Amino acid sequence: METLDVLVVGAGPTGLVMASELLLHGAAVRLIEARRDRLDQSRAPGIQPRSLELFDRRGLARELISRGESVRRFVRYAPGHKPVEITLDMGARDTRFPAMLMVSQTETEDILERHLASLGGKIEREVTLTGLRQETDGVDATVRHADGNEELIRVRYLVGADGIRSTVRHLLEVPFAGESYPQSFLLADLAIDGPLEPGAFHMFVDPRGIAGFLPLQRPAPWRIIALEREAPPEEAPAPTLDDIRQVAAWTGLPLRFDDPVWISRFRVHLRMAAQFRRGRVFLAGDAAHVHSPAGGQGLNTGIGDAWNLGWKLALVAQGQAPDELLDSYEAERMPVARFVLRFTDRMFSVMVSSGPLPTLLRRAVTPSATSLLGRSRTLRHRVFRNTSQLGIEYRRSPIVAGTARRLRPRAGERLPDVKLPEGKGWLHELLDGPGHHLLVCQGPSDPERLTQLARRYQGLVTVVRPPEGTLGSGLVLVRPDGYVAFRGTDDLAALEGYLARRLRPAGDADMNSATHGR
Repeated sequence: METLDVLVVGAGPTGLVMASELLLHGAAVRLIEARRDRLDQSRAPGIQPRSLELFDRRGLARELISRGESVRRFVRYAPGHKPVEITLDMGARDTRFPAMLMVSQTETEDILERHLASLGGKIEREVTLTGLRQETDGVDATVRHADGNEELIRVRYLVGADGIRSTVRHLLEVPFAGESYPQSFLLADLAIDGPLEPGAFHMFVDPRGIAGFLPLQRPAPWRIIALEREAPPEEAPAPTLDDIRQVAAWTGLPLRFDDPVWISRFRVHLRMAAQFRRGRVFLAGDAAHVHSPAGGQGLNTGIGDAWNLGWKLALVAQGQAPDELLDSYEAERMPVARFVLRFTDRMFSVMVSSGPLPTLLRRAVTPSATSLLGRSRTLRHRVFRNTSQLGIEYRRSPIVAGTARRLRPRAGERLPDVKLPEGKGWLHELLDGPGHHLLVCQGPSDPERLTQLARRYQGLVTVVRPPEGTLGSGLVLVRPDGYVAFRGTDDLAALEGYLARRLRPAGDADMNSATHGR
């Protein structure tokens, strides 16, 4: 039986990005999905700036933006207080995407499916994982097709991106500790007639409930997300337009809701898997962590998992990097997931708790804090650095290193996207194609040695010379996911040592094939 590099289970945004990144970096992949059709009910419409940067690296950001609405203002309404408006400029000068994009998840998945097809991949629908068994050199996965036939697939690695009820996580018996909140949300995509300005996120806080109005382009002009302080029983009928119309009373505005594309209700959970890796099997996205929608972090965190793991799996599966590289996935992404769970839980608790202190916060402190946020550019910058995910870093990762600690960006930090001098574009535009990129900012002291290094790691590392002064001096090795792997001076010795530990170039084919059984 032929051994495939990777099987990805689940074709939501996380699975689609995972499969695409694997293919882009040369791995042999299959992507299976239990559902017959793509979901037509979009629950995650927010694309954060960091995700847009990564989509732009694959040529997808422009089409995403054309299908959505950029949210540049936040307006908060509360009884007894004047509306507070905040400009969401984030104070960021190191990105071309300073605002969150509101775009239906169905549109995002459509773009990602087309991208997957352009790389030669496809979704195998109505294929369900029923069993898996790990061996020392691979994983045997049993799947059932729509016609009832079963198939055994032999793979080097398997990724579970199959959502909150993950079959992969269940088969691994990985604990998924946490809780389910007693509250639930009403969701609807529809048209609204009334004094709501487009291009802004409108949030209404009222004793009867909390409602957010988010601008979309399609399948409808607006998304409503309304908190129900107590979830109805499981046997309650599906929500209707009348349920959504009751939300209008919370706003105090003359709003009329029409033409709903869909209406739904969902419960909120706060859970995280005890492990993101068990042997040759990995968990990503909602299979690894779920939390409240506060802050618009869920879809983006899952996509971040995929970009972090995809290139690593591809290199290791093809014998181009040691297996130890895969340990860094859990080391890097679990702290991110843990922070997101804490962050969203605190936001959600202040919004929904009925105790006297949370009520006081909502009625008095929160409006004042919102007003302060609107006045303070520094505070806005700090808050939106977290929500935009531009502030995520891996400085404590076991696979980053640096010999020039005073130079920015440091090892483990995101490579900033800055304007190049003389109108030459932006720094990220120089990072063309997959693989690592070595930014030679000045020098190096030994050009011939650099030429030999580039020849040795051809296909794995691309040498780029940014305009002088862009990032100061020295050497910056950028990983495929846009984070700095190594930051050093113009002395190549330390960089050569780092690369020798992390990558196995084609010249080491004998060792690679022996290690991976090829």
